[in-house]
Amino acid sequence: MSIRKTSHTLPKFTNRAGHLAIWSLIAFTTCVSADEVLFGSDNAGYGGFTAEVAPGNSTPIPAWSLTTTAARMANEPTGDSGQVNSSLLKEFVLSRADGSSCTITGVLDIVSTYPADNNRFGISIFATSGDLAGIDSGLSLQHNVGNGQFRILNGGVNGTSLVAVTYGGLNGASAIGTTFTYRADLTFVGTDIEIDFTLTDQNDFSQLIEATVAADSFPGTYFGFGTRGRVRYSTPGTNDIPFIYDARSYSVVEVPAPGEAPPTLVITPNTTTPGNYDFSWSSQAGKIYDLVSSTDLSTAISTWPVWDGRTGLAGTPPENLLADVPGGGDQKRFFALVVKDAPPLFSENFDAAAALPAGWTSSGPDNGTDWEVGVPSGVASGPVTAFTEPNCAGTNISDYYTANVDVSLISPVISIPADAGATLVFRQLIDTDEANDMGMVRILDADNADAPIPGLDLIGIQGFGSQGDGWTENTLALPALDVGGKNIKIEFNFASDTGSTPDIDVFGGFYIDDVSVVLE
Repeated sequence: MSIRKTSHTLPKFTNRAGHLAIWSLIAFTTCVSADEVLFGSDNAGYGGFTAEVAPGNSTPIPAWSLTTTAARMANEPTGDSGQVNSSLLKEFVLSRADGSSCTITGVLDIVSTYPADNNRFGISIFATSGDLAGIDSGLSLQHNVGNGQFRILNGGVNGTSLVAVTYGGLNGASAIGTTFTYRADLTFVGTDIEIDFTLTDQNDFSQLIEATVAADSFPGTYFGFGTRGRVRYSTPGTNDIPFIYDARSYSVVEVPAPGEAPPTLVITPNTTTPGNYDFSWSSQAGKIYDLVSSTDLSTAISTWPVWDGRTGLAGTPPENLLADVPGGGDQKRFFALVVKDAPPLFSENFDAAAALPAGWTSSGPDNGTDWEVGVPSGVASGPVTAFTEPNCAGTNISDYYTANVDVSLISPVISIPADAGATLVFRQLIDTDEANDMGMVRILDADNADAPIPGLDLIGIQGFGSQGDGWTENTLALPALDVGGKNIKIEFNFASDTGSTPDIDVFGGFYIDDVSVVLE
């Protein structure tokens, strides 16, 4: 199983007795290995961030990458001002190449045992173009520890402030629940960054940070999330100040680009069975879902075991429902949906044997030409090899086709789910006389004496001297209105006219390989 992109939602549900905490996460997947949390840490401890890439996340696609810069807290007295600035503790850089964004969630703490009058921490979110290294712009969030004082500074290019806004003043406090939205115009990379920030906790030493950083699509741009701390003190020149600048329980999670939103997973207590839960999520045709679970987040979702045998659940848009699922009885349990492309309803590569596969039939032979399966050979203008070796299907697999033939290769019955559409996909190589010799593909109604379904065909397939074009992919849309709930067959037909033998004996005919029907 492989994961490309992941988004999390973390609603918390507690049963009436207050014993079981249930969390839901979403993982939506398709292609290259990358883990659900790009990186993160639980209880990072003294000394600041530890930013760890989860196993398997070294080369995620789209191109997210992680760079860390480690530095110890450095006390740097500034003489009479009585100010100590910490160095940058940790900085991680995200490289992105599509329209995705990232969500930063975590609790950041400052603890100072020195009687300081102004302790600050900041989170800087910035973008740097690969072609403009060193040019930063973004947003700085500052929290003045002591009375819940809080302000946001909207930074500009090279640290020049575009807009500076103070909430509650440096000597006041912002109300819990206040939401801040700021946008930094990054004209030097042709886009901007927006941060939506909600103040959800307020005390002397801790601030819960929940921010989403969004940006328009542009390649080669980096997002960073860094922290800085500062202490003001009463004795100038003192540089031995006990100062802990800690980040704990943080994560950075990718949010999919527009049009790729993950399903919304909702978990509710079952009304009839205590300790069991009902699951519902927005679903799509052509997708299958595995419900997986773990009691902690220490391992990647891709390694979590399937829960209660709930695997390969076909999408039933607009919503899937699972009722009365055991909750496990644990103090804490996390559930996730792993979303994958559904396997084809039907597929055939003709490689099992040099004969028609089970269920396939041919209407031939007709006048010395028939559909055959094997290694193509003996025809100068035919394929050199099958598209996927060793075998393909073709008209006279090791010889030229003959004149005045009409032969069809017909697939087994394929059942299309109710209200579902599909796509026929196949590889073809065709080499024919340019006159009236041609191939055709039709979809047959297996419940109606194999009558062709009107409008579902590819006609007039010709390829005069086209062997040089090689194998090509062909597709045919099968709308739900035409095939939903039906049993169908695929017909590959080839016909030649009564042309003279010398003309016909220089053309290979019609070859097909790798036939599949995929749900839409």
